[in-house]
Amino acid sequence: MKTAVLNASPVIILARAGFLELVPKLVSSPVIPRAVATEIKAGRAEDPAFKFLGSPSWLTVVDLNPALSPLAIWRLGQGESEVLEYARRNPGTGAR
Repeated sequence: MKTAVLNASPVIILARAGFLELVPKLVSSPVIPRAVATEIKAGRAEDPAFKFLGSPSWLTVVDLNPALSPLAIWRLGQGESEVLEYARRNPGTGAR
């Protein structure tokens, strides 16, 4: 199985559909960049994705250090930019 870096939309949609438990069965060591966690936490406290971030032992929030590369000039959101940058810095990681 591959390591995967997840963006906010898949986490939000899978949480709302009740299918987040499938993620660790499909990929090993799933991670989300800090900006993605921040984006999810900006939602409503009753949102399933918001609640989910406080509980999973299989999901790791990662910080990018150093910060973003020139990929940031693509004018994507901070979360999307960090997902792509994490995948670029970690060859073999799949971005979702």
